[in-house]
Amino acid sequence: MWTADFWKDLIERLVWTFVEAFLGGLTVSAFTDVDALSAALIAGLGAVLSALKSIVAAKLKERRGEATNQQTAQLGAKTYSYTG
Repeated sequence: MWTADFWKDLIERLVWTFVEAFLGGLTVSAFTDVDALSAALIAGLGAVLSALKSIVAAKLKERRGEATNQQTAQLGAKTYSYTG
């Protein structure tokens, strides 16, 4: 679970969640009193929650003994599967 690929994917999700939420916040700021700093704080909170969700989901899969997509792919071409 705590592989370099896991952390790379988690950071990618964190960054994209921040970017999407920040752009959404800036879009809304044109119609409300939300400033750029508030939009960044809200986006940061969303990104942190996304990262926490990824960690909890990976830990639950590990506890249940489910293989991650990466672990399944490492078993060989004949055993590719998607676990959600």
